[in-house]
Amino acid sequence: GQERELLVALGRSLTSTKGFGAPDVEATYKRALELCRSLGEPPQLFPVIEGLHSFYTMRGELPVGYSLAQQMHRIAESVGDRALRCEAHHTMGCVELRLGKLRSSRTHLERAVALSDAESRATAYTYSGHDPTVCCLGYLGMNLWYSGYPDQALRRATEGLEWATAVEHPVSTVLAHTLMTWVRLLRGEDAAAAEHVDAVLALAASHDLVYWTAIARMF
Repeated sequence: GQERELLVALGRSLTSTKGFGAPDVEATYKRALELCRSLGEPPQLFPVIEGLHSFYTMRGELPVGYSLAQQMHRIAESVGDRALRCEAHHTMGCVELRLGKLRSSRTHLERAVALSDAESRATAYTYSGHDPTVCCLGYLGMNLWYSGYPDQALRRATEGLEWATAVEHPVSTVLAHTLMTWVRLLRGEDAAAAEHVDAVLALAASHDLVYWTAIARMF
């Protein structure tokens, strides 16, 4: 039990610093998965599957990532826990956006946001390493732009940044600024996007978040 918890914590830390697709992330979560299978407890399996989902999805192996997200969704529904359900919808919504399933993605993202509340802010990043509401609002921004609603897109992404300010979690704040950068660029607002890039670079440098520094430099 303790080894599994330490491995999941290590996986989250590696994801935040080295990036979702780093080889160390896969090795860490695969070892945790071996331990979980010997225990056979679905709730304990959930964060491990999520770690592997993030690894494969961010490496572009979307069918594998999607399959793992669906496993998370089944576990969350069977357990019935509110936080697990929120996280499962979060994961499904993000991967389906990457797959171009805009309508279904939007439904999952909206459900995740509906399941979140102020009381969950302190521990919401436990599963993915970042706040799911921040992520879902930013992804809704991109989804709505691709769906033809640029003003709604900006409004949702702005809500994500506001939520991140309340959360006071560095990785979640960096993520919110990164997603705002995407939305601003999609809207053709380069100067505004540049301001968010600067915010990401400053935060990432102060917290040694190498992955996010690389993303900001790409922008």
